[in-house]
Amino acid sequence: MCNNAYNQSDSADLESEGRVMSNVINMSGGAADLQSKTVNPSTSQQVVRPDTGKDGLSQVTVNSVSLQNKELYLSSSPQVITPDPNILGMRSVTVKLPYTVERYTLGGSYYPPASYTASFVQVNDSNTDVTITFNTGILDNVYFLTVYCLALIGIDKIQSPFEVIYLPTATNKFWLGGSVGSPLQQTVGSVNGNALTARVPIIAGDGHWDIGDVTVLKMSW
Repeated sequence: MCNNAYNQSDSADLESEGRVMSNVINMSGGAADLQSKTVNPSTSQQVVRPDTGKDGLSQVTVNSVSLQNKELYLSSSPQVITPDPNILGMRSVTVKLPYTVERYTLGGSYYPPASYTASFVQVNDSNTDVTITFNTGILDNVYFLTVYCLALIGIDKIQSPFEVIYLPTATNKFWLGGSVGSPLQQTVGSVNGNALTARVPIIAGDGHWDIGDVTVLKMSW
């Protein structure tokens, strides 16, 4: 009972003191002296406080994050990509293939001529091995190579042109590609020095194979 009486009396005193304090603040005059601040984003925690003599902060503006886009070429060795000074981080990193495209043809005028020679050897009733011997250096650093093959019947009738595809970095290195939309077919082949050999279907009757042009995709490293 005594405790309850004391608590009620104490509560009344506090309410009275609150009213007095409120009157004192209101009578001191003037609004609170607040300031606004702007900060840049950071990778570490920041504590924003008002300057000396200021009562508080009216607002704190955090600037947008400065990010950067970078491009680099794929390399055979590790690369560490970091943002430039005063840049907080990376928005994107684009990796490009460092390659060049070379095209060759036999005796043509549009692409460099006489860059290779071709020979054909029938291996069985169904297949022919085509061997293309390139000039020195053409097969260096090859990433992707296609040989456009023409099946000639009679004088100049073309039947079912397709491509021999050579992927030296793949597990299955030799493929045959037909018309657009048709699936690739794995085939056998080999590379010996400057000579590339691939197995292609035989042409029935008096037909024979001819080589159109060769496209070579080379890596720059």
